[in-house]
Amino acid sequence: MKWNFDSKKDFRRASGKTNGEFFDAAKIGNKITLRHWMAGDRFRPIGLNSAAKLQDLLTNAKIPREKRHKLIVATTSSGKIFWVEGLRIAEDFKLTPDTNRRLVWRWRRP
Repeated sequence: MKWNFDSKKDFRRASGKTNGEFFDAAKIGNKITLRHWMAGDRFRPIGLNSAAKLQDLLTNAKIPREKRHKLIVATTSSGKIFWVEGLRIAEDFKLTPDTNRRLVWRWRRP
């Protein structure tokens, strides 16, 4: 897992890059926790009007049960999930025209 901060205003995605996401760094804060998902976790992916149970989202994405329990989630210091491995990013943490700094997030499974 690698991350860095970028303060350019031209936040275009580099072509050919995979396993990476961009987030509004100011909304995430200065502490990130990585953990496995837990029963009761809720997540609001981009495009959803409200948060849904993470278990339901993983089931709907047809992710096998044995794989679900190995997935990593990233949370803010307040415990809000902003990233789930293999799913879209969270609506509340996406880049907007008001974004001044972005968190560049890359991951790779061994």
